[in-house]
Amino acid sequence: MVGDIKVSFLVVRNDQQRQGFRKATMIDLRHQLDVMQVLLSRVQVAWNTINPAILARVLLKYNHAMQEDNKAIIFHDAGRTRRHKILTNFPTFHIAKILDECNGWSVAKYSEVEACLHINVIPLLKIARIWHSCKLQDGKIGGCRSFEMQKGDHSDLDHKLMIRYPQEFSVIPTKVILPGWKLATFEEVKNNFQLVKSLLKGKKSAYVCLLQGGTLSGEELGFQLKPTEANALVLVDHQIVVKTEQ
Repeated sequence: MVGDIKVSFLVVRNDQQRQGFRKATMIDLRHQLDVMQVLLSRVQVAWNTINPAILARVLLKYNHAMQEDNKAIIFHDAGRTRRHKILTNFPTFHIAKILDECNGWSVAKYSEVEACLHINVIPLLKIARIWHSCKLQDGKIGGCRSFEMQKGDHSDLDHKLMIRYPQEFSVIPTKVILPGWKLATFEEVKNNFQLVKSLLKGKKSAYVCLLQGGTLSGEELGFQLKPTEANALVLVDHQIVVKTEQ
């Protein structure tokens, strides 16, 4: 548990995705080595593809190469790419200029940054060599000189710290409005295609679902992801929505 965030890790095949999870990075794992070694040792016998000792060596190597910390993990052993990956439900942070539009991101709250400060916020600021302060929804965080956090309105700053949680999707009737969810965009579905496809199987395999800027059909119809023109009228019974609030 980090603040109000219950941190979880999963080991899955490279072609798999999970609702509410994303690929773990070295920043996520640098303080979780003991947890990951236990997890990987349990699955090693069953899958025989990931060796905890390899993970330990990889983490040790990357601890001395901070610029690599933000890269997603791919395991290599004697030139062979491993068949599994590590997922986490931990949020991702990003630094943007104050006027930049960052689709899918929101300005981080003081409590969110405080909860994740030593896990992946300070490492991000160090990697990016950020010396100036970054605006939060209800405060600010200093750069590499101090990493000091302050509450209050700091609208005079030139940069902001953004946060994004792993995305969760759902298929619901078009007439339904779910608080905390919005209509998924064509790009959001395209970027999470394998995950969204898993929702359109079985009883939902014949669905054609509305997106913002497109449609997606179910397994029975070939998982066809099609763009639509702006303001085009699309008459379907279901829609794909993405969670916007944690």
